[in-house]
Amino acid sequence: MRGLPSLVGAALLVCSPATAGEIAELGCMQNSYSASEKGQLDSLMAEYQSGGPNRSEAFNAIFELVSKGLEICTAQHEWTDRESTSALSYESDRLALNGLLRQGMLDPGVTAKVDTALAVGNRTDLWDAVAYQGLAGHTGAEIDRFVAELGFASDTAKAQQVRNYLKILSGLRASTRTFTMR
Repeated sequence: MRGLPSLVGAALLVCSPATAGEIAELGCMQNSYSASEKGQLDSLMAEYQSGGPNRSEAFNAIFELVSKGLEICTAQHEWTDRESTSALSYESDRLALNGLLRQGMLDPGVTAKVDTALAVGNRTDLWDAVAYQGLAGHTGAEIDRFVAELGFASDTAKAQQVRNYLKILSGLRASTRTFTMR
């Protein structure tokens, strides 16, 4: 899963404050795949996320399919470089999330509990902690508090699922925000 967001590195980020994408356009890439390509993406994501010996080949094949969708949608919606990069990031995170759910690497009960908890109160500190985790001065204490609030502090596997899910959700939020900003 770590390498998939690096698909974003394939596109250069160039800000163009004059335009902003519409949120509905973020579904374009998902809708650009044929039924056969969707099936290929599902199996390629499983191979990629398993960390198996064909991981590199799976990544390259995913990149080709996603790039094709990006090209179609960029032309169709006349996206700027910033919008294309944001859409690519969004699609990478969407595929990663769907793959983890489909493979049982994210428990639907855990994600439902996270979604319910996120809907309550102000979660700005949590989102900041997720976005900046790993950077100097950010310990992840806010994420640990959230995991404990959910009742998963002593369940290492579920705690890690919460962290993985929050990271993907944070990526989806950030790319949506960047895609739609003027």
